[in-house]
Amino acid sequence: MSSEAVQDTERAWLLPLRGGVRAAAAEYELLEVIPQPRLEGDLGDEATLAWRDRLLPVVDPAAPFHRETEAPWAAVARALDPEGTVVFAALPLAAPPQAVTVHDGLACEPPQGTLREHLVWSQFALGAFRDGATAVPILDLGRVFSAPGRARLARYAGAAIHRCPAEAPA
Repeated sequence: MSSEAVQDTERAWLLPLRGGVRAAAAEYELLEVIPQPRLEGDLGDEATLAWRDRLLPVVDPAAPFHRETEAPWAAVARALDPEGTVVFAALPLAAPPQAVTVHDGLACEPPQGTLREHLVWSQFALGAFRDGATAVPILDLGRVFSAPGRARLARYAGAAIHRCPAEAPA
């Protein structure tokens, strides 16, 4: 038997977010990938996606880094928010996600090169891994999808965000 320690491995999705930003999410969090999604509303403000009788907010964790208005792909995901509630949302993507295997040996710090990177990834990344020379943040989708998380992302992006119509009190 080798003297090397066995490294934990995990399956994840490498997400090509808009604006050339890449991030990752746990394999079990992504439910469906949709080519050419029909989004309602403005991606920079309060876009939604109708999915299986639900109206989902479209949340772009990379919004603080770009001003793109198109999303040729979307990924529907679910996570637990900080209060323990299951939340669903859609992530706008530049391309389909890629399945990857990560292990402890790839662990690194999330990108922190700019103040904006520090603000975003210190709030929304669980950690990061190396993909070549690039640090890829692992998203805490529960925090990203929560109402306070979406509002914080909007502030960082310089855009106003409103409550998703599906969340309005009945």
